[in-house]
Amino acid sequence: MTTAKEYSRIKLRLSLIGFGMTLIFLALVFVTGLSHLFIQWASLFSSNLFVWIPFYLLLLGIVEYVVDFPLHYYSSFYLEHRYQLSNQTLTAWLWRDLKQALIGFAFAIPLMEGFYFLLRYGSDYWWSFAALGWTLITMLLARILPTWIIPLFYRVKPLSNELLNQRLQQLCKQAEMPVRAIYELGLSRDTKKANAALVGWGISRRVLLGDTLVTQFSPEETAAVLAHELGHHHYRHIWKLVVVSALTGLFGFFLIDKVIALTIQHQFLISYDDLAGFPLIAFFITIFSFLMLPLQNGYSRRLERQADRFAIELTQDRTHFISSMEKLAEQNLSDKNPHPLVEFFFYDHPAIGKRIEMAKNDQLPNRPQPPAAEGCHRS
Repeated sequence: MTTAKEYSRIKLRLSLIGFGMTLIFLALVFVTGLSHLFIQWASLFSSNLFVWIPFYLLLLGIVEYVVDFPLHYYSSFYLEHRYQLSNQTLTAWLWRDLKQALIGFAFAIPLMEGFYFLLRYGSDYWWSFAALGWTLITMLLARILPTWIIPLFYRVKPLSNELLNQRLQQLCKQAEMPVRAIYELGLSRDTKKANAALVGWGISRRVLLGDTLVTQFSPEETAAVLAHELGHHHYRHIWKLVVVSALTGLFGFFLIDKVIALTIQHQFLISYDDLAGFPLIAFFITIFSFLMLPLQNGYSRRLERQADRFAIELTQDRTHFISSMEKLAEQNLSDKNPHPLVEFFFYDHPAIGKRIEMAKNDQLPNRPQPPAAEGCHRS
């Protein structure tokens, strides 16, 4: 077994164990009465449901983190160092965890307040308003992600290699996506893995290239990766994913309404806004999200294939697209040819082996190739 396959299989097993542990934890919090105990402690400060919510979330989050810590440490710290993929110290890893927890808590409070406001005061169609709110929040998060959230975790700066920047800017113009700057994301402080992404929308939209990619890939390979991200812009994939998220949310909240009604009927909950029942709702959401994975990932793989084809059409360079895929697989320890069922359920990108085969064999139309900047070299 190759190192990449071994690493990928361990990560998959740990993810499945984590999924099972989450379900067990949520069930035990409800069945053992721990959820009611949290509410009793919160009620010492107030008798108001909306004052209880922050205290309840804090207590639930602390207990969950403590229970999950051994698996979380093994999966995201120990294993990454074992396979020489991480540059983080333990202190840096813990500090990152704390920042994630604080940001997550800050976002979770208004979300929970709004959710229980609709459960208490909404009509029989509260779930439709919840889905609308979820869509608007998703759009807001997409807007602020590149400018407010990502910089809290990574250094973000305009690409420093001027000749490479000129080449990539020309590629953006060729794709009819003029940008103010190509940004370099400081991944190397934490990881050896390479990545790139198209994030944001409107004035916040930008392409982010990991410094681990810029320094390890040739200019032609970097251009191939950028062209893939430009494909997402060309086909308006961000907005398509927003629509999919909205429809999924609408269906999910509708089912939550039915689940709550059923639990009240069987006297597990006393009312729609019974905060003690939140673990049951979270239990259902976890299962629903897992069952939706094949559909969501299947659609995502379709979009990624479109972006791959666009990249090759735009650059007219199959060779460097293929070599960039090979490097991504090697640098990230990605399994190039996973089991079909594993890809079907868990991969939001086509397996790298399939992406390479597409680049070798698909017949693609020609596009005018943008002129390259002379003397371009790796930063």
